[in-house]
Amino acid sequence: MDDDEAVTELMTARLLSFNSQGFMGNFDSSTVAYQHVQDLGVRALPLLERVLEEGTPAGRAYAATLVGQLDDQAGRTAWERLAGEAGRVRYSLGCVGYELSLGEYARSCLDGHPGSVNDKPAARDLSTWTIDRLEHYVATLADGRELDRARRVAREHACRPGASGGGVRRRWAKLASAADVGLPGDNSWDLERRAQLGFCLRMWIIEQFGPDGDPDWDPEALAADTLAALTLDADQAIAMATNWRDLPREQIRDLHRHRALTCHVDRLVGHLQAGPVRERLIGWVGFGRHLR
Repeated sequence: MDDDEAVTELMTARLLSFNSQGFMGNFDSSTVAYQHVQDLGVRALPLLERVLEEGTPAGRAYAATLVGQLDDQAGRTAWERLAGEAGRVRYSLGCVGYELSLGEYARSCLDGHPGSVNDKPAARDLSTWTIDRLEHYVATLADGRELDRARRVAREHACRPGASGGGVRRRWAKLASAADVGLPGDNSWDLERRAQLGFCLRMWIIEQFGPDGDPDWDPEALAADTLAALTLDADQAIAMATNWRDLPREQIRDLHRHRALTCHVDRLVGHLQAGPVRERLIGWVGFGRHLR
């Protein structure tokens, strides 16, 4: 990742996560970008000003954090600039996900406790619950933050190596999918995030345990759902990506959205029967390389 790529990732960041690993132990791309810019030291300051002005809420929070690491007073000034912003920031503390307005997150940083909201009760440790108990809990939940916590716990159980057999792991995966579907929000960011999480989990189960006759883990169904989530065809996207740094920001975001929604395709095509669906997906194989 070079400097321009790192700035673009921060400008379009959807999740604030400084060192937490995500699905299958991978870091979120914006986390990698944050670490890259952090290594630039004072050379990062002019780059960060742009992110502070034009980035997503999560990107602006990354930028203010980095400015504060370089200069305490400048960082405080950056957080004060953001303290009245209404945009929402998703972030993680350890393996637990939360959400605040950017203004609330900025004020927590000014108070010296980033992401902490003192009047909220301590979260229950869902990781110790049985699958029966968590299934019942998810079925009764309406709170988006708590649903997301339950989804993360169920996914970790599904993907934990050697923890249990395929049948139990599929059940945990179904619970994670149910929580994912129940998450609130119908804007493009929310819909994309839910789709990407579902696609990655379904692909992992297919690779590890096979379809097993269950439509949730059917490669052909996953392929159809993937194509339905895309608004560009592969040829269009590749043509746009040729000079992607020169595109308007909204088009850059759209390309990154398609990269996220097709990140599993390289592994999926080997599980598909020959035909037009497989041919359309083959065009997306390796698409992420065009955005480097």
